[in-house]
Amino acid sequence: MKAERLVEESFELVARVRRARVFHPRGLWFSGHLRPAPAFEEYFGEGERDVEVRLSKALGMPGRLPDAVGIGLRVRTPGGRWDLALASTPTGTLTRFFAIPVPSWRHATYGTLMAYRFDDGAPQWIFARPDADQPADASLATLREYATTHGLGFTLTAARLNGPEEPFANLRLTAETVAPPPEDAVDPTLHHPPGVALAPRFITRIRRSAYRGSREGRGAEPTPGHPH
Repeated sequence: MKAERLVEESFELVARVRRARVFHPRGLWFSGHLRPAPAFEEYFGEGERDVEVRLSKALGMPGRLPDAVGIGLRVRTPGGRWDLALASTPTGTLTRFFAIPVPSWRHATYGTLMAYRFDDGAPQWIFARPDADQPADASLATLREYATTHGLGFTLTAARLNGPEEPFANLRLTAETVAPPPEDAVDPTLHHPPGVALAPRFITRIRRSAYRGSREGRGAEPTPGHPH
């Protein structure tokens, strides 16, 4: 579609000019484990799952300056992997669709902004809350120093638009790790288990184009079926 192509080309151009992601250009990668709640274990696989996670600043604001912050997860599943991307957001019925800046890592509540459907059920949003003792500023350097000695923990929940939150997973990050190449970046529009899908679909298609353009602007090989 014309709109999707325009989005892809725009993101590719910006990523090429800045030599970084269009959004969340500054971040750190960590390895660890995720333990799904029983109600969602069928989508992750049984037991504890290996993860690689990127914590990042959306606009790349320097030092301790406030910014919207994000979590990108790559969860290893029996069939491959499940990528989830969350950004600091309110959790209200009308506000969970928007990323907002926060003053520190400990004050962030992260959300998927878009909903997920599980086996064509009602839309649900995924939220993540950090351990209360995470750094009291938004510096990546402070986060790295803290993680080296304490690790990083998060509690994940799922909620319908007007429903209560229920347990989704517990996440524990234990060591910093190397970043993957651009073509292997987190992309929730491509990597998800059978029976799981982002909603609505037309926004998912536009978002997929944005991810693809940002990757290719950073030197990734074009996605098969989308030559340039």
